[in-house]
Amino acid sequence: RYHKIKFFQGINWNFIFQPNFSRDTLLGDSILRAVSSKKKIGFLGDFVNQSYLMKLISNNWYDHQFKIESNNLHELELNRVFLNLLNFKNCEKYKIKHLTNLKNFKFDFSKKYIVISPGASDHKRAWPVKNFIELIKFIFENTDYYVLLCGGINDKKINKFILDELKNPKLIDLSSKTTILEFIEIIRASIFLIGN
Repeated sequence: RYHKIKFFQGINWNFIFQPNFSRDTLLGDSILRAVSSKKKIGFLGDFVNQSYLMKLISNNWYDHQFKIESNNLHELELNRVFLNLLNFKNCEKYKIKHLTNLKNFKFDFSKKYIVISPGASDHKRAWPVKNFIELIKFIFENTDYYVLLCGGINDKKINKFILDELKNPKLIDLSSKTTILEFIEIIRASIFLIGN
């Protein structure tokens, strides 16, 4: 992290955007603070990942902050709102280049599939495993989709529990088998993503 921040400090940026609504002082805001930029823009956000004092301090690291009511929107929807506030209203017409290929996997990614990532960093806020099991059963009973279980090394235990409960050949465990770039491409090719 130190070397990456030093690298970014050497570049003179015009803008830096921090689109997370539930900002984190140590992960997002401190990086934004360390990087040189003429303008730093983000959400005013909430107190989910920050104490009142840390948020008060880190708010001063921004040149402009958008204040909105989240109304319990998902972070992905909040990112769309953020882009709209920046006047990026026609994002759909821009194609994002593929970051990596998925040829090293045995799975055929041209098939219809749903990505489920049942793990969570805060288990108190996580959806119960039994709900994921019921949801996956529903998917198998009502669609012909595959379900790919994803996550990191810490998610292997929960994914194994789901696999053992369901024992379905269309349920595939990819936990801790993907890089970040591969995970992005897997999500991009999916029907949709379900996670905590």
